[in-house]
Amino acid sequence: MYWMDETVTLPRLPKDDTDQEINAWLTLVTQRINATIKERECSADLWSWRLAIDGKHWLLHYSSLCDAAWLVPLEGTEQWIEAQVRKL
Repeated sequence: MYWMDETVTLPRLPKDDTDQEINAWLTLVTQRINATIKERECSADLWSWRLAIDGKHWLLHYSSLCDAAWLVPLEGTEQWIEAQVRKL
């Protein structure tokens, strides 16, 4: 279970909704937080990825309609991840 205050909002978003731009953004984000992509899904305007970061599972979401991206911890948040996301 996660609490909303553990959700990390990403300050940087893809420039547009092309596959090339979303993949470039995703590469930047996953490299910054040292994450491995385990699963991916796209439906309508929402892209979602299940990530592994230091052995813990997270969900990364990007919505072009909401113009927002956020990380949701599935096993508790880590302060260093929030610090790295701020550097994006």
